[in-house]
Amino acid sequence: MWTSRAAFQIFCGMVCSTILMLAPVAAQQAQPAPQQPYGGGTPLDVIMHSKLWTDVPEMPDFVRAARPPEQSLQFIPTGGTEPTRPPLRNSTQLQQMQDELENAGARNEAAAGLRTRHFQAVSAAKKKPAPAAKTVSAH
Repeated sequence: MWTSRAAFQIFCGMVCSTILMLAPVAAQQAQPAPQQPYGGGTPLDVIMHSKLWTDVPEMPDFVRAARPPEQSLQFIPTGGTEPTRPPLRNSTQLQQMQDELENAGARNEAAAGLRTRHFQAVSAAKKKPAPAAKTVSAH
């Protein structure tokens, strides 16, 4: 009796382990295999069988009745008109504007008492024309 009990336990253990190993295989075989997309699943098949457009279905009668006719809709453009801009400046006007900015920078640096100067006043920077050299004639 003692030996038959051990043999029975071993037999039950083997049956249980076999059932646990074969149960997932049976479950996989019972389910249908998942279909591959577009007949093959390769990138070329996906590209060849995909549509880049949609087929718009016919509008139902209740939708057509609820919408106003397209000819009566007055759309307002959202882009707007081109704004009026000032005319472009010429080189003289640009030089005057640069001189004004330089003078303002020099005044601000002088008011701040900075030792290093990055701006130079235009009136001091422009030199007066040198007097014409006198020519000595040999008489």
